[in-house]
Amino acid sequence: MKKSEFLRELRYNLMGKISDDELENIIMDYDEIFESGKAENKTEDEISDMIGSPALVANTILDEWPNNNTSKPGAESSYPVAPLGRRVVAFIIDYILSLVPLALLVIIGEAPRFVLFLILPMMMYNPVLPVFFIFNSLHLFRPQPGVILHYSSSSPTVDTIHIILILAGFIFFWLYSTLAMIIMKDKTIGMRLMNIKVVKRDRTALRPIDVLVRQFIGKVLLASLTWNISYIVSFFWAVFSKANNTVHDKLAGTMVVEDVRDGH
Repeated sequence: MKKSEFLRELRYNLMGKISDDELENIIMDYDEIFESGKAENKTEDEISDMIGSPALVANTILDEWPNNNTSKPGAESSYPVAPLGRRVVAFIIDYILSLVPLALLVIIGEAPRFVLFLILPMMMYNPVLPVFFIFNSLHLFRPQPGVILHYSSSSPTVDTIHIILILAGFIFFWLYSTLAMIIMKDKTIGMRLMNIKVVKRDRTALRPIDVLVRQFIGKVLLASLTWNISYIVSFFWAVFSKANNTVHDKLAGTMVVEDVRDGH
């Protein structure tokens, strides 16, 4: 995290909880920490990782602040909860992006068109189900110009390559949101476009294991095991809860909030 982002989020988490003069002094102190670290040839990202999450730093400051009789705020009261509409749009954007490799395979002719017209609806019903269909039928067919399906007389090696390419596309589909959130630290591409992010309810830093639990186990794997019932439960839970709770957020101890670092 860059110095400007760290100080902005630290200010946001302390604003209104201590006096303006005290707040400015704290911001100046952490600004000096960054400058001292840079003088030692450390990058801003390395310095922020050493300090820790701005939300956790702010929480520690408030706990140790003298004459601070205010109760410790919960995540729901200290973060602006992301609107459900923006979360849905972000989900749709990410879902489309996760399908790009499979769509490209169809366009360049390395996968038969039934991958889009037959398998994609199956993926929406159960993300894992198409794998069994691929293994049972893909080796029988390969695309030909002007023909949707054509019986394959090619060598097993060619069919094996097709299977590997399509399975790679499915792996990207399953892991896209997990990898995107790990790389971008607390958001996916869709979330970034919608100015929202994922945070831990206890204010600790979001770890890769938290992302794995939320994005893969809580979304892809659980949806497959429950035939997407978990998504239905999550939707209605989000509609009727103040913090827009979902099953995967509950499993990972997270919530989705507005991203104050991107202009809020």
